[in-house]
Amino acid sequence: MATSDSFMMDSLSDSLLAAVNEMSFNEPVHAPVAEKPLKPLSELNLPPSVIACYQRSGISHLFGWQAECLEKASASGKRNFIFSAPASGGKTIVSELLLIKSILETKRKALFIEPYVSIVQEKANYFRKLFSSLHLRIASYANTNDSHYSFSNSHIIICTIEKANSIINRLLSNRNDLNELGIVIVDELHWIGEINRGYLLELLLSKIIYYNQLQTTNNPVQIIGMSATIPNLKQLAQWLNADIYETLFRPIPLDEYIKIDSILYNKQFIPVRQLQLCEQWNQGDSEGVTEIIWNVIEHNCRSVLVFCSTKHWCEVLAKLLAKNFQYIINDKQINPFDKIKLDDVIEQLRRTPAGLDTDLACSIPMGVAFHHAGLTIDEREIIENAYRANIIRVIVCTSTLSSGVNLPARLVIIRSPLQNGRCIDLSTYLQMVGRAGRKGYDDYAESILICSKKEVDLVQKMFEQQTTKPVNSCFFETETHTSLKRALLEIISSGKANTKEQIISYLRSTFFYTCANSNRSTIDEQSTIDKCLSWLSHNELIHCIDKENIDNENNIRYEPTQLALAVISSAINPDDGLKLVVELNKAQRNLCLENDLHLVYLIIPQHLINSMLTTLDWNIFHTVWPTGAVEQHVAHLVGVNGMVVYKKAASLRIEKREYEEKHDGSRYARFFIALILNDLLCEKSMCDVIRKYECTKSFVQQLQQTTATFTCIVQTFAERLSWNNLKQLLNGFQLRINFGIKQDLCELIRISILNACRARQLYSDGFTTIASLANGDVYEIERSIQRAIPFQTTAQQLADEGVGQSRRDQYCIFVPGRPALTNAQAAREIIEEAKILLQHDLQAMGFGMVIQRGQTDIKNEHVSNSDTDSDEDENESNISSPILSSSIQFPSLLDDKNINIRNAYETIAISCFTKKLTKTISDPNVFHINNQQELYLQYVACAFSTHKVYIIDVAEDELYFQQNRMSALIHVREKLMNRKHNVIVFNALHTLFILSSYLSIPRVYARIIDLQVCAWLKQNPIDSERISTWIEEHHSVLQFDASLNAYKDNNHREMACLKIAGEVLLCASIVPIIEQQMSKNNLWNYYITIEMPALNTMLQMLLNGILINREELSNIREDLLTLMNQLELQAYRIVRRRFKINRQKDLIKILYDELHLPIQRTPHGRVCLKKSYLNILADKHPLPKLIIEYRQVQSALDRCIDSFEQYINEPTKPQSLQRLRREAAWQTERTYAYCHFFTATGRMIVINPPLQHVPKRFPIKSLQKESMVQLRQMIIART
Repeated sequence: MATSDSFMMDSLSDSLLAAVNEMSFNEPVHAPVAEKPLKPLSELNLPPSVIACYQRSGISHLFGWQAECLEKASASGKRNFIFSAPASGGKTIVSELLLIKSILETKRKALFIEPYVSIVQEKANYFRKLFSSLHLRIASYANTNDSHYSFSNSHIIICTIEKANSIINRLLSNRNDLNELGIVIVDELHWIGEINRGYLLELLLSKIIYYNQLQTTNNPVQIIGMSATIPNLKQLAQWLNADIYETLFRPIPLDEYIKIDSILYNKQFIPVRQLQLCEQWNQGDSEGVTEIIWNVIEHNCRSVLVFCSTKHWCEVLAKLLAKNFQYIINDKQINPFDKIKLDDVIEQLRRTPAGLDTDLACSIPMGVAFHHAGLTIDEREIIENAYRANIIRVIVCTSTLSSGVNLPARLVIIRSPLQNGRCIDLSTYLQMVGRAGRKGYDDYAESILICSKKEVDLVQKMFEQQTTKPVNSCFFETETHTSLKRALLEIISSGKANTKEQIISYLRSTFFYTCANSNRSTIDEQSTIDKCLSWLSHNELIHCIDKENIDNENNIRYEPTQLALAVISSAINPDDGLKLVVELNKAQRNLCLENDLHLVYLIIPQHLINSMLTTLDWNIFHTVWPTGAVEQHVAHLVGVNGMVVYKKAASLRIEKREYEEKHDGSRYARFFIALILNDLLCEKSMCDVIRKYECTKSFVQQLQQTTATFTCIVQTFAERLSWNNLKQLLNGFQLRINFGIKQDLCELIRISILNACRARQLYSDGFTTIASLANGDVYEIERSIQRAIPFQTTAQQLADEGVGQSRRDQYCIFVPGRPALTNAQAAREIIEEAKILLQHDLQAMGFGMVIQRGQTDIKNEHVSNSDTDSDEDENESNISSPILSSSIQFPSLLDDKNINIRNAYETIAISCFTKKLTKTISDPNVFHINNQQELYLQYVACAFSTHKVYIIDVAEDELYFQQNRMSALIHVREKLMNRKHNVIVFNALHTLFILSSYLSIPRVYARIIDLQVCAWLKQNPIDSERISTWIEEHHSVLQFDASLNAYKDNNHREMACLKIAGEVLLCASIVPIIEQQMSKNNLWNYYITIEMPALNTMLQMLLNGILINREELSNIREDLLTLMNQLELQAYRIVRRRFKINRQKDLIKILYDELHLPIQRTPHGRVCLKKSYLNILADKHPLPKLIIEYRQVQSALDRCIDSFEQYINEPTKPQSLQRLRREAAWQTERTYAYCHFFTATGRMIVINPPLQHVPKRFPIKSLQKESMVQLRQMIIART
């Protein structure tokens, strides 16, 4: 073996070179991988539904080590567990199975922690696809791209380290403890030793460990950690009190080579291959990388990753490879690349906010791209997606790709062992080569490290390390103790450690304490803690109580202040929190709101300012210095002087009183960043901003994302300090900064497919709201997004017009986390997502069901957001809604002395006319009420007084709305949504349900006065037949005015209008009289305080339905059937023979003839087996009690469980309900009951399903093991 001392490149003998030449580059010899046989998933203790999920994904077996690891984790019970395997070893599937097993067994949430935002998004999309059949709600939290699902409504939460720490803090500070969490999985556990973010991971895990120590119950939060090889894995396990599993198995064998000149050596520097390279194919490429890569692409049809040390080198090498590939293609007349798909990739890049990069435009047609931090997130993700789809075959990248994104390759080339003048360490090398090999695609993988003769010693020393560096704690710093101050503030704010003794106990739960004990280093914990507590107290972040016992430290209790709670809620460290509160306090006293510049200045995070200080170009600053009066006023308010900028740019002498770098530099750097962001908020294109400020596009996007995240922090900070005015000012800023838009686009940008350019184009084309998009035409939206192409020259636009129709089939729309879309697909996706967002908005307002009409009606439906009181008179109503001119006069009723006329505009009486249809008609305009009947809304009558009744023909109203964008029903909707109005109706549940469904009203806020309920309380009930009789008797006085003569042409139409007009008139006239009469007996107050809220509750239940846990329902059915079976068997044992326990003749024979029990008879002399009689016999023999319990179980099954299942599975449900079922909660279904509100006893009866038949829990004592039947667990109470 050659060593570094004797290694001579020229010493290779001719015979050895000849032997090397005989070995094929494309057919290496691989040693068999020693591994246990595969194990089928079906042999593991996993639920069948989980196994089915993986089988649909093509996974039916696990590697031996994976099965062994799962078995060991299961055997450890609820103990923490750490497992280690090499990169690409298959760690992820083990963590997934542990996660889903925990969720299904404990019914508690799972927290999955990833170090990178990109991995969080990738993992969330993967989980949603994998576990789609389990109806799990999966939320992802990373930067500003938060999920639609809230934490409380999610089952799996995937997040970054920072978000995870915030979640743990919130759960603890809300005194919720961590009971909601069942398992916490940490990917890349070695990140605990990362300098900048590792201490946060240690903090959150330490809090979980300390919480588990305080737990008295047997429900700890389990921690699962996974990582590549960690030398001090046992030390981590000691800290976490965890079991360990380690393996070195790698499913795809990896051959590692070092290339020196044209010879490949193995890691022991023994020559393996001699490369024969063609100079014509490697023009400008002295190392022959082009030909090596081409051989892999041509012969193996696989992908290649090339790691370079700098961003510039990546771009140069990518262009060089593309140039040489073009020469090879022309030479060999073979093109292995898919030109159409590559064109799609280029078009996707062209449509990003940054436009198409010129270097990428040159390299991508040859299947080559570069990837580094200088690209925007959209560009990087487009390239990654194309690489995964085998469209782009080669990515030239920096080392950041080795750990940030999962992009395996057939071959990995490391262009140089040096980075920043130093040789890479072993862990970095292993991360890079770990990308080689893709299970399911490659049988083997290779890596090549290219080095020169001078670099051989450095590479040998790297390999001699044998193991990676051990993971150490980054918790304590010797100077500022920032981590410790944050740790103390978080645990004190949580209420879990408020005394000195508890704080010390908590710190002993940290990894730092474990490391210190292992290294036998002395820790002066007392003095360090005292310093930090003193600092926190001095800065009013904590305060002490029980000061009378100040001499006894154990009696001192530390409590957080409001400022501390604001700091913790904002997820910032205490030092930054103090700086932030000073700046915001100062700004609130003198804030310029003439434009956004001053607000933008306030929300720039400190670390961005610090980075800008070192790179600020004063010449550019002087060039872009604002000339507007408002901007200069803001500069004066924040202490930035234009003359200082001019002098710095011109290198003139500056007085110390004018500018001092230490104190004033950060203000000027901050103002410069504010100018960049302010231009973006004015919707200047990213390219224009880049040219103006001479910065990179990645820097601009970093400014946007970081500032958007910090905006959310400032909002939370202001809210916790009760600075509501400042919080309101910052509303919408997070979206605006993140996308670079004005305020009017904030609503549209909620749709994931839209960026600033597409949203502005849609807005210009008239799609100004989510509702307008939901009701929009697919073709019109497609045309809008087709025109939303940024940064096109006139020549490009003419070229696009030339291709015309062919572009419609191009996958040119990039969507984060999803495959690319065509313009038509994107238009349909926009409409569907807009509808979903509308549903989410309504559900957030408490509206659980929306019944929509047909597609043509949906398109033209208008939803009013007005919630103000509109007391316009009748003439104004006629102007605003011409249809309201349709009216009926009632002159004769005005002469009736028994009717008290109250001309009050704050009161409205409403009635609806519906037409019953058979269930066989499937009309999208049909409303399904209570699953009992189908009603078609035809007419609505309303009256603001008894002077005039307005008749609204629903069909004509919709037609008028389509033509004039105005509707009479919108006027009615505003009244129903106004808290200041009274709504008088007959049978409120029926009438308001129909109107609420039709008008998309989430909740009726007006005071409901139900004539039917009022009459029932007076014990003088009124039914619909009495009203019909009244209308028939007064038919002669209900005369149409001239405006409604057309109605008399249709007899049905006339009678329908008469009916609802008469009902409205009757309600408006009689209710004042009833109110007066009920007030005398104090019944009116009873109606307002009890019956009216009950009506609202019943209406909400009717709209939202009752949430049923389908899984629990199925489990209860199985349990009841099991109990019945066991009771039958027990009865057989008692009698010593079989009989029919439900048959009365058999029971009489057994009880009275065979067991000779006293005969129980009814007053009529019949032998009786009722419960009351069997209870008498229960003291004499166990069989009667068993029969009673059997009947209880059978009744629960027949009258309750079967009934609920019947109405959950009802096939004829409203379209809205069918849609909501797809969005329904995990393992839950809704059933929609019908309420009988008027009974002689005053009780409310709920049928279909019968809720009153659901009994309280009852015990079963006749079996050896007592059981408790709890049926009400299947009903989920809404909070």
